[in-house]
Amino acid sequence: MACDEAIDTAAYPELARHVGGDVDSYDDLDIEVVPADKIVRLPYGDIGLIETMGLWGPEGCRYPNFGFMPDEPLCDECSSMHAAREAVLDGLWDGPCNDDDPPGGAPTPANYPGCGCDCADFLRRDLSCTSDSCVNVAQEYAVSNTVCAGDKLRWDTTSSSACADTYDPNSQLTGSACLDAAGAVPNATCYRPPAAISEPGFRWPGYDQCYPVHREAALGRRASVALALAIVVIV
Repeated sequence: MACDEAIDTAAYPELARHVGGDVDSYDDLDIEVVPADKIVRLPYGDIGLIETMGLWGPEGCRYPNFGFMPDEPLCDECSSMHAAREAVLDGLWDGPCNDDDPPGGAPTPANYPGCGCDCADFLRRDLSCTSDSCVNVAQEYAVSNTVCAGDKLRWDTTSSSACADTYDPNSQLTGSACLDAAGAVPNATCYRPPAAISEPGFRWPGYDQCYPVHREAALGRRASVALALAIVVIV
């Protein structure tokens, strides 16, 4: 992932020809031309899964109809788990735990929208962090002696630096129906998706359930082809 700070053309004069229009930061460039010290390789943890499903997951297999939160973290390091928790609670959308705009077609579960049961379990997870654990994933994985001062990505791994973003057990993340006023995950009634990947015996739903829009489009195409053939025969 490329740093999202402004391109320094004095430090990297070869990039000057790329700057202009919508290109003004390193993350606007093709990754092949981004300087190595402005790139960080992050682990594919739970936040990666959330983003992938949000962007590419078939509508019929998203919340609230089907749950994809894993029962075990994809990356069990403190920084990765903390980032996933933040993504669920403080993202631009509330994530699968609190989506109030479900895809049409399938009936919503009882107690929806509220809090998804597997999401509540996800938020109750022990982050396995200590007071000196770094919760900045980029800081953990950036190359030594590099700096990024972007809006979304920030790290400083110079020899004199230390992680400024350490775990605070007293800080509370807010913004989800899964949390009470104190920031804790209550044992309140939650909605249980008809199928969730964290449930024993989970099986992915059929193709037609995951791709209802695609299925309708396919039926429409078949009808059009049949009509065209009928016209040809009549003519």
